[in-house]
Amino acid sequence: MEVSVVYSIGIRCYAEMILKRLGLIKFSSIFGSLNLKSNQNIIKCFDTNFEILFDENNLIYTKNIQPMDKYNKRYGFRTLHRIFDNINDFNSSTFAHHDLSDEKVKDHFKRGIERLNYIKANKIPILFVNVSHDPEFKNNIHEQKLVDSIVNNGFTMKLISIYCTKNVKIPTLCYIDETHIIYTIPSYGVNDIRDDIIIKNILSKHYSFNLLSLE
Repeated sequence: MEVSVVYSIGIRCYAEMILKRLGLIKFSSIFGSLNLKSNQNIIKCFDTNFEILFDENNLIYTKNIQPMDKYNKRYGFRTLHRIFDNINDFNSSTFAHHDLSDEKVKDHFKRGIERLNYIKANKIPILFVNVSHDPEFKNNIHEQKLVDSIVNNGFTMKLISIYCTKNVKIPTLCYIDETHIIYTIPSYGVNDIRDDIIIKNILSKHYSFNLLSLE
């Protein structure tokens, strides 16, 4: 499959940062700036077409929590999620870079959902990229439920999961089928160019790209 869209699905914002540095991101992912923490949370997002993520009943705004004032002043307002987060922990925030009480911020995410639905409806080939670093191995290395959730959502898609760990010395192909590829790679650090080069080589080996902007 020739890939038209490369789309980060976390686990955290560094996945999007890596893909941007590699020139593979033409527009922002809904997941790109989020701290999703686990594949189970990603599955819940796809299974509800993101309704669970943006349901007002699930959102808590740190600007309204007085004991978090010192963190708000240092890092900016965040948005906690009742289902995904420890709501007493500022650093647990799913929306670590966004205050969703701001309607302009919500509109930004709504446009992201509309774009993703457009990709799905028009069967545009999309590669979902999932990157985790130590110590974030809260997932099975082969999470078939994640694959099934995205496929059942109707996307024309592939998924690659890349686990960056200090437990391996060379990039290792752990699993491959027609839809899903899994690698473990050495972990040099979130912003280390050596990780970028390894990921670029892996993507180039398995996929060809003809990227669309879809702005």
